[in-house]
Amino acid sequence: MTIALFAVTAAGRRAAAEVAGPLGARPHELSELAGIWPDLDAAVFFLATGATVRLIAPLLADKHTDPGVVCVDEARRFAVALAGGHGGGANALAERVAGLLGATPVVTTASDATGSTGLDELVELLDATVDGDLAAAGAALLDGTAAVDNPLGFPLPALPAAARPRHRIAVTDRSADPADT
Repeated sequence: MTIALFAVTAAGRRAAAEVAGPLGARPHELSELAGIWPDLDAAVFFLATGATVRLIAPLLADKHTDPGVVCVDEARRFAVALAGGHGGGANALAERVAGLLGATPVVTTASDATGSTGLDELVELLDATVDGDLAAAGAALLDGTAAVDNPLGFPLPALPAAARPRHRIAVTDRSADPADT
């Protein structure tokens, strides 16, 4: 896994040096960011989230291919999963960096906040295809307006429960129609 560390202050460089070995990461200059971005699995910025957002915004392409991005504040109080939460590994990396620095991980992904599995994670876990609007279905699941039907009894992780669902999400063994791909 290729993890790059970016720091601009002395305190940031000290924190980066502290996590580099355990993460198998190495420090880079901000001027290298655009050139190495396509090859990164993850990046940890020892900068404010606003500064990091401005740096990575022009480089973001797709949540499925972008690296996970974590920000650590100057005082090493928080390790924030900024982009690429589940798919890019930022949530897990924020937890790991926080553990190494004695910081608090900040993970705002809705499924993490509710203690359940997100629909996008479920699709990835099952190596499934989606017939419909995954984002809308995931939002309905988290809002409690959708329930998951699993008539074949596939082993599924914890999912939010809906008392009176208005929508159904079906987990089946039906193959995607080749015309749809």
